[in-house]
Amino acid sequence: MDVSIIIVNYNTKELVSDCIKSIIEHTINVEYEIILVDNNSTDGSKDIFLKDNRIKYIQNNDNFGFGVANNIGVQSSKGKYLFFLNSDTILLNNAVGILFDFAESHPELPIAVLGGLLMDENMNKTHSFGKFPSMFSKILEAIRLRNKSGISQSQAEKLSQNGFLEVDYITGADMLIKREIFDKVKGFDPNFFMYYEETDMQKRLKMSGLNNYIVDGLRILHFEGMSQKKTYNNHKRIVLDQSMLLYFRKYKSHFVVTIFKFIYFIVRFPTIFFHGYTWREKKLYFKSLLKA
Repeated sequence: MDVSIIIVNYNTKELVSDCIKSIIEHTINVEYEIILVDNNSTDGSKDIFLKDNRIKYIQNNDNFGFGVANNIGVQSSKGKYLFFLNSDTILLNNAVGILFDFAESHPELPIAVLGGLLMDENMNKTHSFGKFPSMFSKILEAIRLRNKSGISQSQAEKLSQNGFLEVDYITGADMLIKREIFDKVKGFDPNFFMYYEETDMQKRLKMSGLNNYIVDGLRILHFEGMSQKKTYNNHKRIVLDQSMLLYFRKYKSHFVVTIFKFIYFIVRFPTIFFHGYTWREKKLYFKSLLKA
């Protein structure tokens, strides 16, 4: 088996159906399997996908989050490569084949994870990669002095000329990684429920001497956020910040993280306490900062 395509589902049966359809329609010249890991959906997903003989269906008895669910999918996979694909994506070309061929034909590159430039529903390039987060950048984002950056003109030119672009990390929406490399770093850290798990894994890979690359030529739509569209925004913010603090704890000293938490809390205070958070959410947010 060349590639195991692993998709995590949580109450996104329509999105998953479209994603699977696009994989089958566009993937050629690659021996692949599709593994769908369901995080205990309640939208009737099991009734649909359990009997779909085009895929391997795994039903979890709880919502284990993104990283753990993917780790579970890997355990049942057979591919030389693992392709982690979000449920809210649609392939518009042979993206799997392009990534597989690139990985196989570039043994000179210290490849960790491969991905492509993603597009939104308006066919505009959307968030596909980034720099490893720093405490300073997160404070700037919190006070809205810096937003997620897209691809610069110089990066786009380098990607076009070379066919690939080295980046710090690739977003979790589309990641191809060799199985033996995934196993070497023991996959996704199960302590992350959602968010930052792909950044953390690629950080560990980078520290081991491997690099992550965007590959030219992929056409993948990413309806970013659609897989969490039913999740209350405030709750999402709390989970994001919990994962962010967990990430920094892994790579910074306790003293530095404590100072950062103090500054970050001051910056976030007006939003948390005066803009739509319930008392329960405020308590949960404050508790998560103390615990982290």
